[in-house]
Amino acid sequence: QLPLSGLLTNGSQGTVAVVTAVDPETLREVLPSADMYLTGEALKPGDKNGVQVGIELAHALGAKQGAPMMISAQGLGGRDNALDLEVRGTMNGQNPLITKRNATVPLAFAQSLLGMEGKVTEYVIAVDDPSHMDSLAASLKQQLGAGYEVQTCEEVRPGLRDARLLQRAIIGLVSIVFLIIGF
Repeated sequence: QLPLSGLLTNGSQGTVAVVTAVDPETLREVLPSADMYLTGEALKPGDKNGVQVGIELAHALGAKQGAPMMISAQGLGGRDNALDLEVRGTMNGQNPLITKRNATVPLAFAQSLLGMEGKVTEYVIAVDDPSHMDSLAASLKQQLGAGYEVQTCEEVRPGLRDARLLQRAIIGLVSIVFLIIGF
């Protein structure tokens, strides 16, 4: 991944967007439900200038599937750059704060925009069993050394751990109720 922020514009109006650059070839391996809230087309391998825009951001900019957009951002060494995009789809999720400012572009596009060809700033690793996430993170920290930062998704987004614990508590409570009813 390569997170960035930049000015996303439709030619007549624009706003700052928080952009995540992903590798379309490996995205679904790591995040199988990545397109769960997507309306329109997914980013595909070889897509050079597609963008998926949060639904609130799309409404604000009048961005419909196929609409041309442009993003400008500052790359390495403070170099300003701007590239054209085409809207592939809109993302609608549970959190309006995310859909208000977020967009997703292909990794190669962001690397070109920022002058970081062949470079990334983050890796996302899929874990088959979430109970092993903390031990895997500790192992990676040890193997990679002090020059790298390793965080679990729950450390990046603390609300995820709370939601998971709440979900477990509710499932446990419902199970107890059914057990009582069964007797």
